[in-house]
Amino acid sequence: MSFICGLLIVVVAGACNALFALPMKKMTLWKWENQWGLWSVWALGIFPWIIALLTVPDLASVYGQVDSEVLWKTWLLGLGGGVGMVTFGFGLYLVGFSLGFSIILGLTAATGSLVPLLLSRPSDLLTPNGYVLLAGLAVTVLGVSLCGKAGIIREKGQQRSGKAAEQAGSGGKFWLGLVVCITSAIFNAMINLSFTAGAPIAEVARQGLAGETAAFRATNAVWAIGMSGALWPNVLYCGYLLTKGGTWRSFKAPGTRSYWLGGMVMGLVWMGGYALYGISTALLGEHGVTAGWILFFAVTVLVGNLMGFWTGEWNDAPREARRTMKLGVGMLLLSILIIGIGGTVLGNG
Repeated sequence: MSFICGLLIVVVAGACNALFALPMKKMTLWKWENQWGLWSVWALGIFPWIIALLTVPDLASVYGQVDSEVLWKTWLLGLGGGVGMVTFGFGLYLVGFSLGFSIILGLTAATGSLVPLLLSRPSDLLTPNGYVLLAGLAVTVLGVSLCGKAGIIREKGQQRSGKAAEQAGSGGKFWLGLVVCITSAIFNAMINLSFTAGAPIAEVARQGLAGETAAFRATNAVWAIGMSGALWPNVLYCGYLLTKGGTWRSFKAPGTRSYWLGGMVMGLVWMGGYALYGISTALLGEHGVTAGWILFFAVTVLVGNLMGFWTGEWNDAPREARRTMKLGVGMLLLSILIIGIGGTVLGNG
């Protein structure tokens, strides 16, 4: 039963991870650096610490009991993940929600799920549980590849019709966007590595907690450190762009008061999704960090693509592009079923 609960929670977490950027579509009077800079302060600098302080008593004492090497490793891997977040936001801006989510998060799911398992217990890949994870991962990658193919077909079709710039919001800089997306995927996986490296922090925190929610709440102590590392690449790069482009003044532009609330909501939804992911890993069993990561991003890609359809990114795409995208989304749903049903049968919970 706990596995099923974990599965449902990770689905909600993945949806949050996809929907958090939706307000950016409406914040048209701000440049990307205004939008992303405000998001990063809330999502990476404020909310992780609020959640940790509210759920983990005597947080400072917890960190004092953990080896400093663990704290630094968690922070540094979070820093690397922050680079992935910067390029993630820019990648969405260049190629649109659907293609950006597909390429970035699909590759992130692949690297972020397998690397922790390979580092900690590589022999588990040769067990029935491992075969299920690999099968689910293979289907996930296939689904992501189909989504990416659909995006390329869409791009070519819109270039012929002169609508690529309008749909992607980027002047049609598809190949630059592709490089940015791949770079983002490489660094994004470090967030899951940060979470894995911070396991000793969660263990110490759990010792001071009681009740059935102890394991869930303890993970928040890890996120606070990892996200603090991720904060710096985001605020430094956005600060550089704000200074270079003179867009600091855009924060005071008429008609942008609601944007401040939008940035806070973006941060809350995003960090809420990662907090829920941390809960799901405890419920999904011994391979929670691996299986949960795959499912987390499969759902994110799925919802991100649906959001792309809803916001009109595919309105003028060729029929072949829409058909290929639907097939890719179907494969992503299949990957969720493989991991979910397979994990239940094999008794991961």
